[in-house]
Amino acid sequence: MSLWDRYGVEADVRRVLAGATGRRGPGHHFDAPYLSAYQLVIELSQMGAPIAVHYGRRLGGKGLNEHSSLAQYVANQLSKRIKSGQISDIEGAFISSKHLVGMTYRTT
Repeated sequence: MSLWDRYGVEADVRRVLAGATGRRGPGHHFDAPYLSAYQLVIELSQMGAPIAVHYGRRLGGKGLNEHSSLAQYVANQLSKRIKSGQISDIEGAFISSKHLVGMTYRTT
């Protein structure tokens, strides 16, 4: 059994996405905001999701020198499942690097 299935990651990801509101107010005409893989795993960690507790690697981030951070794992698994059609109601996207100087994530 995969870690994804063992720890119910899809259900936890769906809970995080369902609660994603960003700075838009109620009734805003835009759909729910996108979350980066880093934002997603920060939320998973803060809610005590089993994958975040038991994965055994750091969340992710620049300079870790790890090729299997939790952010990389979750992004990879989502990508595979979306591409195969196993998950059809969650979208993936890239943030454009055009005019982007830096981006910092923090846990609060």
